[in-house]
Amino acid sequence: MKFLKKLGIALGAIIAFLLVLSFLLPTTIKVERDMVIAAEPEVVYKYVNDLRNWERWSYWHALDPGQKLVYSKNPVGKGAFYKWDGAINETGTVTIDSIEHNKAVYYTTQIADWNPNACAATFEPVSGGVKVTLRMEIVSKPPMNLMANLMKGEIAADYEKCLVMMDSVANYDR
Repeated sequence: MKFLKKLGIALGAIIAFLLVLSFLLPTTIKVERDMVIAAEPEVVYKYVNDLRNWERWSYWHALDPGQKLVYSKNPVGKGAFYKWDGAINETGTVTIDSIEHNKAVYYTTQIADWNPNACAATFEPVSGGVKVTLRMEIVSKPPMNLMANLMKGEIAADYEKCLVMMDSVANYDR
C-alpha cells in the first residue's frame, strides 16, 4: 500500500512538473530545414505546387504508402488541397494558401484534431541550383505545446528526409 501511495505521489509530481514546464516553453515553435538541389527553381517548384507530386518526395507518403489520398478537383496552385487517411499518419489535410510563381508555396497542414500549422516551401536560385527551404510554424497552448516542443526535432529530421527525396526526384527527372 505504501508503494502505491509513493507511486501515486511520484506520478502526480511528474504531471505537475510537466504542466508547469509547458507554461514556460514557447507556444510558437518554428521548424526550418534547407538544402541546395541541383535544378532550376521552376523544376522543384512544380513538385510542391502540384500536390499530386508530393507522393514522389514527401517522407510522410513513403512512411505510410497505403494511406488513402483524395485530391481537390484542381490539385495545383492556390486553393488546391489533398486529404489523407492512413494507418500511420492518421488523417489530415494540406491546403495551398498562396503561391509566388517559382519562388514559394505557402500552405496549411491540418493533422487530425491538432491546430492547423502554417507551412512554406521556398525556392531561391543559388550557385549550383536552388536552395529549397521547408518551414513549419506550430502554434499550441499549454499543455499541448509540450508535445509540439518535443516533436520539433522529429519534424526537422523528417524535413531533411523530404529534401533528400526531392533532390533524388530532381536528379531522376534530369
